Amino acid sequence: MSLRISFATIVVGIMCAPLVFAIAPVKHPSYCPLPENVTFDRTEHPELIGLYTGEWVPTAPESIFYVRKFCILVTSIRGNEVRGIYSWGKGGWDGQSGWREFQTTSSSLISTFEFSTSVLGNWQGPTRLTIKVEFHKKGKATATYTKIGKGVLGLRTQNELQSRLVKIE
Repeated sequence: MSLRISFATIVVGIMCAPLVFAIAPVKHPSYCPLPENVTFDRTEHPELIGLYTGEWVPTAPESIFYVRKFCILVTSIRGNEVRGIYSWGKGGWDGQSGWREFQTTSSSLISTFEFSTSVLGNWQGPTRLTIKVEFHKKGKATATYTKIGKGVLGLRTQNELQSRLVKIE
């Protein structure tokens, strides 16, 4: 009888330990579509590896419909090579959500890295989208979204959005 009680106590203790110590896997937000099998390499800079969320909010009044939530998942840092996934929720002009893997080389000691999400083409010509992530002291991170293309008259345009990143994993 005491063996059953001891065994039951151990099983209940093991099952409740994650709740007591808050050791539970953090699920990604619903607005961040991600692939199913994401793996992390925490051998270098484990404090920077994880999931960051933010929101692109335009400052120009004519762009109020472009608000879009996004996630940057940093999965690996090896030397100055950074790998991860950029994911965005529905919103913006196209109303689409999705994700793209990125692999880039940091120009500094991993405090800043940038990657291009895609090069798009439309009737005005090619558009380049670049995202720059900066890790500041005290764990605060920011992201800058830069879109360079051609305007209506064929003149070069550059739009820039900034967001503070919040680490959730």
